[in-house]
Amino acid sequence: MIISFTIEAKQASLGEVHETPAVQEYVVGQLSLVDGEISGGTTVVAQSHEPCPPVTTVARRHVTYSTYSKREPSERWSLEDTQLFYEALSQCGTDFSMMHRLFPKRTRKQLKNKFKYEQHRNKALVDEALSRRLPLDISQYIPQPIEDLDLLAVDFPPVSSVVIDS
Repeated sequence: MIISFTIEAKQASLGEVHETPAVQEYVVGQLSLVDGEISGGTTVVAQSHEPCPPVTTVARRHVTYSTYSKREPSERWSLEDTQLFYEALSQCGTDFSMMHRLFPKRTRKQLKNKFKYEQHRNKALVDEALSRRLPLDISQYIPQPIEDLDLLAVDFPPVSSVVIDS
């Protein structure tokens, strides 16, 4: 509901008479106040008669929810790895953090997923592996003997040349 009134009518109702110019114009956006009345303004848009340039689109890569995820693809479990998993399950139980140290190329999450998969597919084998507890033996999980590692071949200075200040 738009209420329009003139300035003279408003001043007459208040008992004030002032000399005002004949036309007062205030422009606010699309509406304008001309001589005390609100009117809608008109705008003229310049139109170009030149042809539009051809639109070229750049081929973009398909982006999905998993595009920026940190998921690493895991390699498939071989038959030998599955047998080692059952051995580790007999030795460690369901302690996947300790089992993770026996499988350096696997994450704890991958080991847990393997457990859930095997529990669903081969429940009898999983129950048997968990019921027979074996002592922890890490020798079968290390690919090379510890003696072959260069970590033990570190040259230390002789004890007599070390000076300790007290």
